[in-house]
Amino acid sequence: MQKKCKSLTQKAVKEKKSKRKSITNPVNPNHYGEPTKPNFILTKDIPNYFCNPETLTIDGYEFIKKDEIEEVIKGFKQYDNFDSYIMPDGNVSKLAKDKKNYEYKVSKTFYMDEKDAKKRVSVTNIEVLDPDLGHSNFKKQTLIYQYSLVPKGDPREVPDVTEECIRTVEPVEALVKTLDQFTKTTNWSNLITKNKEENYVQTHVEKNDAVARIQTSEYHHIHDNNIKAINIQVRAFSGAKELKKVENLGFLQVYSKEKQVLIHINKILAKMKTLEESDGGDFSVRALKDITGDKELKWLHTQHKFEFQKVDGKFKGFSDIRRNNEVPTSVDLVCQKYQFESTEDKDIKYYVLHIIETTDKELEPFIGKCLVQKEDEKHQSITKPDKVFKFMLANFNFDCSNII
Repeated sequence: MQKKCKSLTQKAVKEKKSKRKSITNPVNPNHYGEPTKPNFILTKDIPNYFCNPETLTIDGYEFIKKDEIEEVIKGFKQYDNFDSYIMPDGNVSKLAKDKKNYEYKVSKTFYMDEKDAKKRVSVTNIEVLDPDLGHSNFKKQTLIYQYSLVPKGDPREVPDVTEECIRTVEPVEALVKTLDQFTKTTNWSNLITKNKEENYVQTHVEKNDAVARIQTSEYHHIHDNNIKAINIQVRAFSGAKELKKVENLGFLQVYSKEKQVLIHINKILAKMKTLEESDGGDFSVRALKDITGDKELKWLHTQHKFEFQKVDGKFKGFSDIRRNNEVPTSVDLVCQKYQFESTEDKDIKYYVLHIIETTDKELEPFIGKCLVQKEDEKHQSITKPDKVFKFMLANFNFDCSNII
């Protein structure tokens, strides 16, 4: 006989609200216009739906087998996830201290279509600590919710980034309207210190080392998938008097995704496979000899050769494999990177990836050839700590005379 979930419907369940402030909230229904507000199920009701899936009749929701999820989220990018804990008293908590004594752990992961930021998928799973509260569906089934978002405002109000990246330093509150038609896709933070050259760089040591923390949030424009934004905020630690000037300010950059230089090897290779040999545009495929012999290009530097192994369809660097205490078992790609500069415009750089050897059948036609990426500094987002601080300090117009 199938075990029944412990009923939560008779309990006075109170979901605790987060006090964290955010410029945009990607999963808050109130942020979006009619008629497509997401109809999210309350956390307290999810276990009962898992136990009785036939009672779920809300549009967009569907139970699928767990091994089918990869097909559902193909072409989607994860942008958020969180765990909620349904406690023995019926309360819903998101506190880490409740990890050890919950009745139901509800995990939600949110995905966004990489080609259309309005299209979303949420994926929900359940775990229990007490086997007596379990149900076979908890291990076999996943609850998905496919929905679309329509933000408030005029969809024609799209920032113009055709000429250059838009950069501004303003109080955090002033950026709310600018980001109203954007949705947050990810965020991260980094500790910052000063090196021997007095440049601000990332560090992993907080005590006696870090002088500040940078909080970075990334956004997609709802109506134009090519437009992205980055908002950077600074928290200065004790003694960082200079950086205190830019606390409570946001460094917002709105830019074209298509104009950004690709860094990760798999994205570079995916782009390369879509191109034919050419010598123009932001991305091109050229022979190495044609690049080194181009009189309009000035060589800047050459990096050492990189070796990669193909793991689950993706190329993984030998250094990353060894970092995980593993040993590479095959050499599936050998390549080398170069950087050149335009002789006519120093703001124009060219990043070159030369394919030397590969076992990948799709990449074999590119052996001996290079993917060339054209970088225009006017279009690039600024993320290196030293450049971020220098720009913020040079471009804020607020009275800092009271800072001590």
